[in-house]
Amino acid sequence: METPGGYLNTILIVDDLAENIEILGTVLRKNNYKVAVAMNGKEAISIAKSVKPDLILLDISMPGMDGLAVCKLLKEESSTDSIPVVFVTAKTESEDIIAGFSTGAVDYITKPYKSAELLMRIKTHLTITRLQKELQKTNARLEQKVIERTLELQTAKEKAETSDKLKSEFLSQISHEIRTPLNAVISSATLIESEMQDNIDEYLKPIFQSLKKGTFRIIRTVDMILNMALIHTHSYELKKEKLDIAELLLITSLKYRSAAKEKGLSFLFNSSLKEAYIHGDYHAVTEIFEHLLDNAINYTKKGFVKVDSTETDDEYAVSVEDSGMGISEDFLSSLFTYFSQEDTGYTRKFDGNGLGLALTKKYCEMHNASISVKSRKNEGSSFTVVFKKYKY
Repeated sequence: METPGGYLNTILIVDDLAENIEILGTVLRKNNYKVAVAMNGKEAISIAKSVKPDLILLDISMPGMDGLAVCKLLKEESSTDSIPVVFVTAKTESEDIIAGFSTGAVDYITKPYKSAELLMRIKTHLTITRLQKELQKTNARLEQKVIERTLELQTAKEKAETSDKLKSEFLSQISHEIRTPLNAVISSATLIESEMQDNIDEYLKPIFQSLKKGTFRIIRTVDMILNMALIHTHSYELKKEKLDIAELLLITSLKYRSAAKEKGLSFLFNSSLKEAYIHGDYHAVTEIFEHLLDNAINYTKKGFVKVDSTETDDEYAVSVEDSGMGISEDFLSSLFTYFSQEDTGYTRKFDGNGLGLALTKKYCEMHNASISVKSRKNEGSSFTVVFKKYKY
């Protein structure tokens, strides 16, 4: 994306040596970047506030105010805190690198550097910054649309024949408005990752994975909130059919096996079921298995996650056991309550929104199935769901 004047972006070079500035400036200008310069920390902060560069190349070692102090002050100022800072330094000690990142820098490059590497690093961070700004704009538009939709629906409520019909419409609109920009973010991240595949730095790969994982997590949360609302408004439509839960359990377990492996957990699948038919809704039963497996993996730091399934003359039992953090006896009575979590607050150690098990309980009730739990704090948990066999 070009800026006025035909330049790609504006880069601020901060270095106390004129020859270093000249070398960097020449490389950047040849590649159509507009260059601003500062030869000390105080000047750098002043120029950053007035020029608003798209990226700052900052030398760590400068007399007076060094690069670390400059970066810290830039990140404390609201007008400059979003500008990516890349340290350019001759130092390679790990403590200098760690100190640089702790002040808010996004990257570093050591002298002498290769021009191609420098330009690739700059391009990468400018791209990430652009995506972040686009996401912020998308979020702002989304918030505005949500407000507009809410006002529209509040007006429509007075004319609606039933509250259930109105709430269903509301959920549909909100789902669309949230999913559309999030899918755009995932697509953009995937495209950039693909385009940079041959030149991508190893340290950037986790960034792309984190971006996609976080977006999928938002979508998953939205789905759970919508399902909860549909259930409470009696708008959830069950489409029951003859369903083989043995096959469904196997498919779901294979899906979560890789997630367990990523955490270094043993994933054990012990099923004696061959064909196990119930009268059930495919989506709802899948959600039961997914919520139980997701919780088991999420709340287990080491050890195992185990899936078992057995049958009697009239029933099928599916169990998911883990060696995770376990549940205290006092909390068991609140376990299936919406938004209920034993570990709460901003300092909680595990992700989650307290909806998974509450929805699982509801899905079980819809299928006349029972769910029970056995757990000991810091030792692990075991959830068992019992389904009635399909009657021919």
